[in-house]
Amino acid sequence: MINNSSPNSTANHQNSNSSNDNNINKLSYLNRVNLEYVESLMDQYLENPESVDPVWQKFFEGVEFGQSGRLKIGEGLDQASPELKVYELIQAYRDYGHLKADLDPLKLQNRKTSFLDFKSFNLSESDASKTFSMGQILGLGPKTLSEIIDQLEKWYCQTLTVQMAECHPQVRDWFTKEMESEHLTLSKDQKVNILKQLIRTETLEKFLHTRYVGTKRFSIEGCDSLIPCLEYLCEKGASLGVKAVTIGMAHRGRINVLANFMDKALNIIFAEFDGNMGVDQTHDYDGDVKYHLGYQSIKETKNGPVDISLAFNPSHLEAVNPVVLGMVRAQQRFNHDTEERKTVVPVLIHGDAAVIGQGVVSETFQLSLLKGYTVGGTIHIVMNNQVGFTTDPKDSR
Repeated sequence: MINNSSPNSTANHQNSNSSNDNNINKLSYLNRVNLEYVESLMDQYLENPESVDPVWQKFFEGVEFGQSGRLKIGEGLDQASPELKVYELIQAYRDYGHLKADLDPLKLQNRKTSFLDFKSFNLSESDASKTFSMGQILGLGPKTLSEIIDQLEKWYCQTLTVQMAECHPQVRDWFTKEMESEHLTLSKDQKVNILKQLIRTETLEKFLHTRYVGTKRFSIEGCDSLIPCLEYLCEKGASLGVKAVTIGMAHRGRINVLANFMDKALNIIFAEFDGNMGVDQTHDYDGDVKYHLGYQSIKETKNGPVDISLAFNPSHLEAVNPVVLGMVRAQQRFNHDTEERKTVVPVLIHGDAAVIGQGVVSETFQLSLLKGYTVGGTIHIVMNNQVGFTTDPKDSR
């Protein structure tokens, strides 16, 4: 959380400006990450307006007419300082940049994002080449408006984005810092390993499609990156002290997770496609029962072994969610990890329509912070290859 006074301010100064601080508290858009710089300037401005740059004087003057609450996008900005207009543009990208993100590779949806046009903030074409000090709250230093927008587009409007406007301020701050910092850089060896994982994933799907023509299957195709994602989760988790990862997931991609992530023997998987258990062939079955089966294995990583479990799953696919969290809570107690809860990580993998439409998902979320149910956090992965079992992409969220 960000305090409303600089650590260097004296107690007398804090008391004398308590009313100003209360007014600032009403401006929710000032209580954001990376505002330490703005706050220090605000302290200087309150002591002596002439001690700050004239541009910042205009900015803090603009704060006055916003005391009644957060300024709406583009509203009342025509008389505001250009710096304040740029600040509002930055906040809009942080709050709504996900609406412009490239999340639809088939381009089936028309994503209208005109509200992120700088003209909506009463900035003109001539402002694009002007330098603004507001680039400093992004860690960029003074930059032109076009450079600021280019960086915001890179952070919030590509294939990786975040929707966190409704989150608690501490959560917002964490996400903003993560999004506005350097993203993950992979070494050459890591890239080669990811390529190998993707090749194995695609090869298995092609074989199943060729060998078992017409058999009901729930392919991972279009979501192949799930396998490298899980691999990295174990690799990174082991370096942080994670001893076990417990997974709950529906049918989509389950066979590939079993084969290429959990190393379940392929001959057993193929036997299950043929309708038997491979060893005991007296219990034949058909349909999608093979997609209900669980498994357990030890994943060897360079940072140590990780116990991997995939829970058995009924046809009510999302019903597995609270079951997995119960398993994790028991494992944490077994590991004497009931305070930090960092040794066992639950991973719940959903379909795009199910995570929104299945009530058990939201019910599980609602229990997540209660003392008797918490597991210290869950990683949710939503898989959407736009082949919903009952939901057309145009009807998805």
